[in-house]
Amino acid sequence: MPPNLGHLTSLQTLTCFVLGTGSGCSNMEALENLDLGGQLELRKLENATGADAKAAKLWDKKRLEELTLRWSNDNEKEAHKKVLDGLRPHDGLKALRMYCYSSSSIPTWMLELQGMVELELEDCQNLEKLPALWQLPSL
Repeated sequence: MPPNLGHLTSLQTLTCFVLGTGSGCSNMEALENLDLGGQLELRKLENATGADAKAAKLWDKKRLEELTLRWSNDNEKEAHKKVLDGLRPHDGLKALRMYCYSSSSIPTWMLELQGMVELELEDCQNLEKLPALWQLPSL
């Protein structure tokens, strides 16, 4: 993504954010002060750290309805878990989609998504443990 994306403080829709590694790229901290709504897809999450993920403050984006999280097949299990821990969305999220997540477990914040009606997990080959998703009334 281009640098200084975070300065677009009136931006309300950003459907796709691709994380790069170069010095001329925005990191997830650019999302911190944006009041995004609708859907958001975060790609190339293998380029993020847990601190980057927390800096995006997805839990504060109350108008966000759908979140898609995409990693590439890099198999960094612990790094993926730390990033996902930091990407906790607000509890009113309707849909969560995850692709190529390589950790063996999912954070318990998933149980706080009481309004979630759609959960898609694809190519999460190492995933062994899920929280008690049957407790989510709308799923």
